[in-house]
Amino acid sequence: MKKLIAYFIKFPIWANALIVITGIVGLLSLFLMPKSFFPEMNPNRVYIAVSYPGASPKEIEEGITTRVEESLNGIQNVKEITSKSSENVSNITVTGEEGIYVDEMLQDVKNAVDGISQFPAGAEKPIVYAQTSRGMGGMSNVVGFYSLYGPDNLWELKKMAEKIERELLASKEISQIEVLGYPPVIIAVDIRENDLLKYGLNFNFISNVIRMSNIDLSGGSVKTNEEEIIIRSMNRSTDPEIVKEIVIFAKPNGDVIKLKDIADVKLDFSEVPMKNYVNGKRGVSFIVKKTVDEDLDKIADEMTSYISKFNKKEEKFKMRSLFQFADLLDQSVSILFPII
Repeated sequence: MKKLIAYFIKFPIWANALIVITGIVGLLSLFLMPKSFFPEMNPNRVYIAVSYPGASPKEIEEGITTRVEESLNGIQNVKEITSKSSENVSNITVTGEEGIYVDEMLQDVKNAVDGISQFPAGAEKPIVYAQTSRGMGGMSNVVGFYSLYGPDNLWELKKMAEKIERELLASKEISQIEVLGYPPVIIAVDIRENDLLKYGLNFNFISNVIRMSNIDLSGGSVKTNEEEIIIRSMNRSTDPEIVKEIVIFAKPNGDVIKLKDIADVKLDFSEVPMKNYVNGKRGVSFIVKKTVDEDLDKIADEMTSYISKFNKKEEKFKMRSLFQFADLLDQSVSILFPII
């Protein structure tokens, strides 16, 4: 160390050169490295959700949750498995050790869940997905908040919001968007009172018929010496035109009464009190997020450019940026520069 110090004292030009090189490398890193407003923490959780309409928490626990938990035994680098059995749904959370690659654990969990031979009849296909952000109350990967507003027509807003989402996800910089501002779309079955009385039916009977008819059922398998044929009835549909053809009951003379004969079936928004207004107009909000490897400034610039082009092109709809973390980051950096 003494020789190194003596060398720099004897040849100060090399010390100055080292300082300049360090400064250049630092400046290059400042502009080239991915930026994030919050500290980045690698995700380490995988979530499993299985819906079983009409099932009690006990049925969910015995028929689904326990089977899923047993299938997860043996997966490496798992720190903890927690589950919650509620009415109609089972939720399982798999937490990995620190430093684990969540994509690898996601694939292991999917393979384990897919290996479960059979769930109860009526249970839906398990949904398995990985955590996308961690820390700061789920805000660590948020880029900003944006809004779309226009005519007071929820269907038109939804259609435009879906178009915007597709266009943004097709860009090179943006990979995650969450859309808020309108209730979930459901299949609404409005039963006509006169027809209900005419055929002597009740709501519970009709509801059970629809539930049992509009599902995917496993019929087991047929094994031969050369192959195994899986039998499955694929009857589940979200198309109102198909749902309205469900047979409710048959008359003694052979005539059938379908759902369309006693009810109006259509797509509609669920009765959830969810409204979003911007500048006094009905709106939809977008939350743009990022992964650990993506750059905060580049995504914010992409959003700013898209909003500018959108507002010039569209007349009925307008977009605006509500808040961007990149603006706060740029302000912080601009304050530091004079000090440096």
